[in-house]
Amino acid sequence: MTLTGADQRLAAKFFADPAMAQEVRLSDRSSHRDFWERYVTFGSAAEQVCGR
Repeated sequence: MTLTGADQRLAAKFFADPAMAQEVRLSDRSSHRDFWERYVTFGSAAEQVCGR
C-alpha cells in the first residue's frame, strides 16, 4: 500500500544485509530519506493491521 515495487525490493535486501538498513537510514541522499519515510509509514501500517 505504501511502498513502490522499487521500495519493496530495497526493503527485501535488508533481510540479507541488515547493516544496509542502517546505511540507508543514515544516508544523506534525498531518495533514501524519502524511502525511509515511506518505510516507517509502511511499518506503522503493518503494525496496526497485524496488531488487530
